[in-house]
Amino acid sequence: MRVKLKEEYNRIHNRIHKVLEDANIKLDMVAKDIFGVTGRLIIRALIEGQDSAEWLADKARGSLRGRREELRVVLRVHVTEHHRFLLRELGDEVETVERRIATLEMLMAGKMEPVSVQIERLTTIPGIDLIASWALIAELGTYMTVFPDAQHAASWAGLVPGSFESAGKRKSSRTRKGNRWIRRELCQSAWAVSHKKSCYLTACFHSHVARAGVKKAIVATAHQMLILAYHILRDGTSYREQGGDYFDRLNPEET
Repeated sequence: MRVKLKEEYNRIHNRIHKVLEDANIKLDMVAKDIFGVTGRLIIRALIEGQDSAEWLADKARGSLRGRREELRVVLRVHVTEHHRFLLRELGDEVETVERRIATLEMLMAGKMEPVSVQIERLTTIPGIDLIASWALIAELGTYMTVFPDAQHAASWAGLVPGSFESAGKRKSSRTRKGNRWIRRELCQSAWAVSHKKSCYLTACFHSHVARAGVKKAIVATAHQMLILAYHILRDGTSYREQGGDYFDRLNPEET
């Protein structure tokens, strides 16, 4: 249910972005998130009838306060009553979805209290946040004896390459169907960790992306994250960082 609500949230977010673009508001060129504190204050001011670029730019908060000149440029707008109506309706939808997500997360946090130790250990893996650790616990469980080894767990989750061969030739390496909830969360986590500056999983991503491309590198990194999660849950340990130069140290002469 939370996944579906997040998809709904993203849909409304995209519609609001489209309305702003239609009003010639290029807010995303300055603010990374149009739903951040500054973005919400500006949108609320637009709904209330304000359209002065200087006045709107003064709504900037945090690091954006130093970029008010840029905000004044992108906020020279032409907002009609039609735009204000759409922003008002979509804003109400966003607030409703956010409240429902917050309610669900509060309920989930209570349900996960008995396994808080395992969750704390899982979140030591770079890229694995609280929500991803909840998904791993919910789908994998806490007793890894149900899987013969880590590779079987990865195969069950659908995070291993396919092995379609014919006449001795490999035809396809497309991953097989598996647990879509784990696959979804771990692929998102792999994308997040790919942007980190220096850690083992970031190095893992870059070692694959050069050979196979971004999509396959994401799946390969998600596979590695699941292997780590399996061993952490099985052995009761925490993640130990190997460093962003791990693969360089494996074969220094080749490097």
